[in-house]
Amino acid sequence: TTQARNKWYNRKMESALREAEYACSLAMQKGFPYPQEELEQIWKEVLLYQFHDIIPGSSIKRVYDESLARYELLLKHTRAIMQEAYAALSVSVGEDTPALVYNSLAFDRQAYIQLDGQEYKVKVPAFGYTAVSAENLQKDFHVRAEKNRISNGKLTLTFAEDGAVSSLYDEENRRECLRAPSNRFPVYYDNGNAWDIDIYYSEKAPEYMKLVSSRAYVEGSCAVMEQEYRHGASVLRQKIRLQEDSRKAVFETEADWNEYARMLRAEFNFDLLCNEVTCGIQFGHLKRPTHQNTTWDMAKYEICAQKWADLSQPDYGVTLMTDSKYGHNAVGSMLGLNLLRSTGWPGAYADQAHHRFTYAIYPHTGDQVDAQVWEAAEDMAHPLTVSGTRVTKEALSGQFMCLHCPHIMVEALKKQEDGNGLILRLYEAAGGSSQGSLSFNLPVRSVKQVNLLERLDGADCETGELALEENSVALSFKPFEIKTLLIEW
Repeated sequence: TTQARNKWYNRKMESALREAEYACSLAMQKGFPYPQEELEQIWKEVLLYQFHDIIPGSSIKRVYDESLARYELLLKHTRAIMQEAYAALSVSVGEDTPALVYNSLAFDRQAYIQLDGQEYKVKVPAFGYTAVSAENLQKDFHVRAEKNRISNGKLTLTFAEDGAVSSLYDEENRRECLRAPSNRFPVYYDNGNAWDIDIYYSEKAPEYMKLVSSRAYVEGSCAVMEQEYRHGASVLRQKIRLQEDSRKAVFETEADWNEYARMLRAEFNFDLLCNEVTCGIQFGHLKRPTHQNTTWDMAKYEICAQKWADLSQPDYGVTLMTDSKYGHNAVGSMLGLNLLRSTGWPGAYADQAHHRFTYAIYPHTGDQVDAQVWEAAEDMAHPLTVSGTRVTKEALSGQFMCLHCPHIMVEALKKQEDGNGLILRLYEAAGGSSQGSLSFNLPVRSVKQVNLLERLDGADCETGELALEENSVALSFKPFEIKTLLIEW
């Protein structure tokens, strides 16, 4: 958790680089020069900042002063590359280029896009694009906002006088999700360093940030509860959004944090019976206990998760997703998120700064596999990208490729390091076997399975050319298996 801005930039860079590589790879097929050297230099600097003393937050202050300044420039540069590639790709769609919404993920998505003060509801196919057309214009929304309640017809959030969420009601499944008031902001005394949190920190009762103002209102397709909290010299402002048609409650947060030796958390008390919490990691997930029956269990009083953590019983569950936070705790039916830690060593004034971050609550039927919660988390991590501003009169959409393989996610699409082919990296996300196919809407000469070094001679995995029939290949995955494909055009 320590050095939160550093972790925020790292996550945004990972997302931006993935999107830039995807856009450049597709635009390359239309004659766009792939910026391989530029992207390589950016990647190398990002990897430098993932050095084990920088990324965990355990370097000195000067390191973060310098890396934050560089991160800002790198993010702007990467996003500029991405937009240039998407603009080139959009031109290839037609001479009178409309505003196109691109989806780089392996599943269809829906979103509300704002152009010229208007909102348009678009559905974008996997690995595809959709033009923003006049027929997508939305003016009538069914979200509601009252003094202490917001609702979108799928979820209703009710707020207590102290600002906490006293009820999260699932309208579709007629179910209350909370056992006790949630999204309170406890402030714990934290005399640890950047590496460690005292195992008994929670035995001292925390103070809580105090609500000083709140207002509910409707903003286009969203019902919003806007709140401001204070503690000591610190201020936290939050906009809690429920968007039309969405099953996610999104908590957009800004904080001016000026406390020393304090840890700020958010905690949710769900009405669930769970002995384990499922934590998202790269290329899959793993489970950890929510009890302290043994000393091994006790040692997991603070756990890490990437992008999402989920509490589920067989029929129902709730996922906590985040755009840049990694520290969690799970005790019984309580799932918490570590927001900020202002330690004093080795980096002075750690996290005493302005922060922005977002987390979301996603109730679902079934467990995390039934709900495929990783899709909701990836949707949050990789927003749809809009290129252009002109609204077209007619509907227009297309796909570059199509994956018909359950529970398979695409981690990367990039140019081959030592050649002109494309590298597609996929993985099985559910922890089970999967079979299906991958088809292309561009002419493909061959598809080969290679290793992580993009070579055919790997002894650590199956390699070789795949049978290509009607521009499609069959795929088969073992639990959590990673596959790397070389696509030659």
